[in-house]
Amino acid sequence: MLSAICLLGHAYAAVMVATEVVRVERSNGEVTGVVLAAGRQDGVVLDTHVTLLRDGEPIVHPLTGEPLGTPQEPVGVVMVYEVSDRQSKGVMVKTYSEPAAGDMAEYERAAPALMPTAKEPEPEAMDVMTERVEKLENSVKKYGKSNRALQRLPGMSQQVLDEIGAMK
Repeated sequence: MLSAICLLGHAYAAVMVATEVVRVERSNGEVTGVVLAAGRQDGVVLDTHVTLLRDGEPIVHPLTGEPLGTPQEPVGVVMVYEVSDRQSKGVMVKTYSEPAAGDMAEYERAAPALMPTAKEPEPEAMDVMTERVEKLENSVKKYGKSNRALQRLPGMSQQVLDEIGAMK
């Protein structure tokens, strides 16, 4: 029984995966997005939290000069909001330093059951959605026309209409 529990626990153990930052998008000097070199096929799903890391200065033994390793400095945390097959895009939710292309990105691979499979929408659903969008477009057009008509009314008429609307 204990071995079955251990095996089951092992099957659901988190699998950490590393990739890299492909591009950092900016607007007016602010970071607006981070593009990662991993996507749906690599186990990235929406809302995945990705830790960005950067290699620091190598640690060298003070007497022998032998390299002991390279520490990784945290850059920040990205939350993924857009996923394609081979890339994903996220926004910084925690920032320790400015992200840069080439930074390492580490995330927990989603279980295969959680990874959505792309499928074509049902034709009926597409028809319903198209009809809803058309109704919304017509509604927006009518609103625009009525708004333009109200703007042409003199100020006093506008006040009267506002009072009538408030009484309803």
